[in-house]
Amino acid sequence: MHRAKVIFKAKEGIYFDNSYKLYFKRFFERHCPEGFYVFSDVIPRKTKKTENGFWAIDKIAFYFSHYNPETLVNLTLKLFEEKITINDNQVLNIEKTEFIKPKNEYNAYLWSPLMVVDNNLKPVEYEREPERFNEFLRLNLINKYKKVYGNYPEDDRFVFVFKNNFEKIMEIDFVLYKGAFEVLGSEELLKIAYICGLGHFNENGYGMISDELYVWKHS
Repeated sequence: MHRAKVIFKAKEGIYFDNSYKLYFKRFFERHCPEGFYVFSDVIPRKTKKTENGFWAIDKIAFYFSHYNPETLVNLTLKLFEEKITINDNQVLNIEKTEFIKPKNEYNAYLWSPLMVVDNNLKPVEYEREPERFNEFLRLNLINKYKKVYGNYPEDDRFVFVFKNNFEKIMEIDFVLYKGAFEVLGSEELLKIAYICGLGHFNENGYGMISDELYVWKHS
């Protein structure tokens, strides 16, 4: 399974407010109504933060994934045809795209924040209830696996542990996390996490993971 990497031009700088992911979600909803996609934060080569957002300067990396290769290619082509406009008048111009294959490593990083909720859509906090956090995370991955492959995984073990420090983000009534982590258990569920996202609300731009920490290290 692959994911798409898109490089946008931002030579003169593009401003993103804190709600910018809504513009990306609207694009995906139009062209992928069945869902099961996940996308990353935008990752600028250079950035300058402001109170309500940030400036992306030079170039911007953006990643998205879908379990169906045909859908993934179609979404990439649609980006060229339609383009995404943010803040009403800033068009994101593509410099290049490529398809990359994650290594599905057990030690990985969050490229968009992780959110875990219970059956009542109430946030579950990792540091307060690690066992409950893990169980809802595991059950969510099993549900995705069954929808993608049509059967229950042979190995349903899945334990998620943050490594060292992690960032906790409060967003309205939800709790989000970013940082490096390690997974113990099922290779099947780990693969689904790379393809469809980890945790809940992946279609809103949460839970994309990567085996790579740095996007611009070779640039």
